[in-house]
Amino acid sequence: MKFTIVDKEFVITSAKTKHVLQIEKETGKTLAKLADDFSFQDVIIIFTKALQQSDATITDEWVEENTTMSDMELMNEVVSHFLAVKK
Repeated sequence: MKFTIVDKEFVITSAKTKHVLQIEKETGKTLAKLADDFSFQDVIIIFTKALQQSDATITDEWVEENTTMSDMELMNEVVSHFLAVKK
């Protein structure tokens, strides 16, 4: 699915196993625990991984400097699509 963030287009697909393992390592939580205890930092970590899957040049700093709280709904859409959350 295509998402436009700060005038950049990203094609987000379901997370690969390596991404899930990286997310669990960085957050210190399993995906099941994340569903019960989701922090803003967790959203940003997963959002960044999703963008990096589409564009390897994206860094934590790029996300921090180029997104705002008004992007939160879009961030949630990206995270849900990336983690293949059923609506």
